[in-house]
Amino acid sequence: MSRTVGLALVALFAVATTSADAGGWGPPWRTSGYGYSVTYYYPVAVAVVPYYCAPAPVYVRPVPIYGNGYAQPQPAPPSGTGEPPLLKKPMAPPDVIESKSFSPGGTRGVKVGFWNITGRDVKLTINGKTHVLPRDRSLTLNVGREFSWQVDGQPTQEERLAEEKASHEIVLR
Repeated sequence: MSRTVGLALVALFAVATTSADAGGWGPPWRTSGYGYSVTYYYPVAVAVVPYYCAPAPVYVRPVPIYGNGYAQPQPAPPSGTGEPPLLKKPMAPPDVIESKSFSPGGTRGVKVGFWNITGRDVKLTINGKTHVLPRDRSLTLNVGREFSWQVDGQPTQEERLAEEKASHEIVLR
């Protein structure tokens, strides 16, 4: 039995000294073979203490709000003068300030153009015949070398055109 015990001790010593994973039976400086070291990390219990940090106080000045938030209407100051009265007097007839003649022509009739730039309709009487001339329009008629015309009750104008003129223009302003 001593022989069996001796062999068991030798086998145990051999196993303990040759294996790195011998369950802690052999010294670590007597290991052989290939391997890698294993590092174990054990969780450490850390006590977490909650804390509360209050924000710094902020002062906000209130903004006054009037009604619906829009600018409030203010009444207009009284005007220095009264309202002008409504005048219903008729407008004065237009003034004739320009009269032109163009190109020499025949001896029979003359083309005469009347231009209304008064800004309103006028009643034009030419040689006793009445025409309504709308504003910003013209009227061209064939008349003799001597003719008369009148605008809205103004004095009658007499025109005598020279023989070499074939046309004539009158601008009512």
